[in-house]
This record gives sequence, C-alpha cells and structure tokens, in this order.
Amino acid sequence: MTIRLNEEITKSNKVITYLDGTVEEKIVNPSIPTTKKIDNNHFVNLHTGEVKEFRKPITKRDSLKSVSSKMIASRELIYNSACMYVPNVWFVTLTFKAPITDYGVAESHFKRFIRKLKRKYPKMRYGVWRQIQLERKTWHFHLVVWSPEDINLNSEKLKEHWINGTRHTSRIETTKDLNKILFYLTNYDNWSSNKKVQKRIKTLEYMDPGLRLFSSSQGLEMPKFRYENERKKDSRRILFASCRTCEFNGETIEACIIKDSA
Repeated sequence: MTIRLNEEITKSNKVITYLDGTVEEKIVNPSIPTTKKIDNNHFVNLHTGEVKEFRKPITKRDSLKSVSSKMIASRELIYNSACMYVPNVWFVTLTFKAPITDYGVAESHFKRFIRKLKRKYPKMRYGVWRQIQLERKTWHFHLVVWSPEDINLNSEKLKEHWINGTRHTSRIETTKDLNKILFYLTNYDNWSSNKKVQKRIKTLEYMDPGLRLFSSSQGLEMPKFRYENERKKDSRRILFASCRTCEFNGETIEACIIKDSA
C-alpha cells in the first residue's frame, strides 16, 4: 500500500523506503503485554495474576545470549573504526607470568599499561577484550590497536610498558586478516563445534555477571546498516564503514569501506 502524504504514520505501522523511491506501509499489530514489573526483584503475570521473581544471572554463562550479541557489536565497532588504517593496525595479547585471578588487580595492570602507551602514541585508538585462561583461571587481554601515525608495537618495543608477563604482537596486513582476528575474539556461538569457542564459553562460568569483557577508546562510531532486496525477502545486511579522508598517492581522497556481513 502506498502512503499518501496526508496520512499519519503511527507506531503500529512499519514504513519501508526502497531505493527506487517507493514507500510501503505494513500494519503491525501492537503486542499485548503479558507481564508487568513490580519492582527490581518481582513481576506479575497479567494472565494468571501470579507474582514471580526475576531470574538473575549468577555468572556470565547465564547471560550467554547477551554476551554473544555484545561481542558481535564489538566486532563490528572495531572493524568499522580500524579497517581504514590497515596495515598500521596491530594485534596484541598480554598475559601474566603469575596467575592473576582477581579482575580488579588485572584491570589495574592493564590501565597502567594503556596509559604508558597513550603517552607514547597520543593518537592511537584501541579495542580490548578480557578473557580467562581456562587452565590457570588467570586473566589476559587481547587488543586491536591502530593509529593514523606509524606505530611499532613489536614485543621488544612493549617490554618497557608491560612487565607483568608475556607480550605477543603481530601487524595486521589486510582487512581480511582483521576480520578473521575479530571473529576469533568475539565468537561465543553456543552451537559452534570449535573446541576453542567452547572453552571460551566455559570460562564465563568463572566470571561475575557484572564484569565488563570489552571496552574501547572513546569516540568510535558504530557502523550503519541498510537492507537490500527487502521485497523479495532475501535481505542482505550491508555494513557501511564511516567515510574518512586519507592520503593516497599524494592526494587527499574520501574513502568508504563496504563489507557484506551477511
């Protein structure tokens, strides 16, 4: 149905705009609530009148679906922000020589490390994922670091910044390699047969539900999505990275990376 200009679009309508300029309206029946929150601990079933308690997660493993969705979002955020700077992008893993099982202690060491690194490379940006080594129950950190200026993060260069254990670093040469690394870091699919993924999921059983597993530099932009071929119901989600200006053959150009994330 084509919407006329004088028609009002309400919350129960789904409006779709196509590339050819046509607009379509689909009526969506508003869902009828079945529960109502009473307080932070209780809710009532509106059909039966029964009062129940919210099921609160005890460990991160109890919120696997939420963890998985947040990790996917972190993957898209860092790819969108770092892909324009390849090959000046580095993958860094920081581990502790002595087992550090306390999240607060491990985080204090990491913050000290990142402050030192920022003083040396003030324009650098990063994303960091916190994980537990299942065998030793100790924390470690995976980082993707990039900068518009040339940076060198090989293991010896980081020796003065991270003195708590080992440093594994490698330069990311292509956007394909960046995508592979980000998928490796953020894959929490419960159905996966990959043993490394299953071990990573199991480590969530040793984490409190409120722990922050991912963080990044301030000011990074989430990618924008659009759907193609929506009429044919075979939509593909296309990821548009933010447009940026960059130097190419001595000229300043505007570039925009497009990645099919279907």
